[in-house]
Amino acid sequence: MRKQFVLGATPVWIAEQALSKPIALHGSHDWLDSILDSLARVLGVGVDHIHVVGSARFGFSLLDGTNFDPRFSDLDIAIESTVRYLGVEVDDALLLAEQTEA
Repeated sequence: MRKQFVLGATPVWIAEQALSKPIALHGSHDWLDSILDSLARVLGVGVDHIHVVGSARFGFSLLDGTNFDPRFSDLDIAIESTVRYLGVEVDDALLLAEQTEA
């Protein structure tokens, strides 16, 4: 990724390329599929709007190179949803209004 950036690739292009590649986990992904399906149901979004990022996607930590281990590593995800984003925006506005009234 650093090499791509140094060669002039934009951060957006690098991110899109990284997210379009398959997840680099070894073995079965059944446990991950189950988590993503459950998360999609809870959030009311399609599973195709949930993206695995970080060490689970690449198989290693971008920070220190440590290999991803599903027993010990965290699972970083990103949710792509206008509905969820707007809902958070509304919740934040309501929270701010409540704090101002108090």
